[in-house]
Amino acid sequence: YTTEKGDKVDEMIADYFESHDCPVPIQKLSDGYYMFGTKKVYAKIMNGQLVFRVGGGYMAINEFIEAYGQSEYDKIEARRAKGIDPFDESLRSRSASGSPGR
Repeated sequence: YTTEKGDKVDEMIADYFESHDCPVPIQKLSDGYYMFGTKKVYAKIMNGQLVFRVGGGYMAINEFIEAYGQSEYDKIEARRAKGIDPFDESLRSRSASGSPGR
């Protein structure tokens, strides 16, 4: 993962992915918004910790990866097995996890 210099959220995501084994790719879409596998997510720093928006709250990155990593990996592999590009934008999940916090 290549970070965008000066973007603290992006830098923290890059640090996490460089130091942890996660087979699910993450890609920056815009400030705070990322594709984690096939799932669009919102990330921010809260109390010095990187968190992802989930439902009405937030999860620390390690909890988020633990909760969603395997299912995202399985989705990617299932699409590949069917000969479908797992990252085709027309297939992207519409489940963005709410609006960004204030």
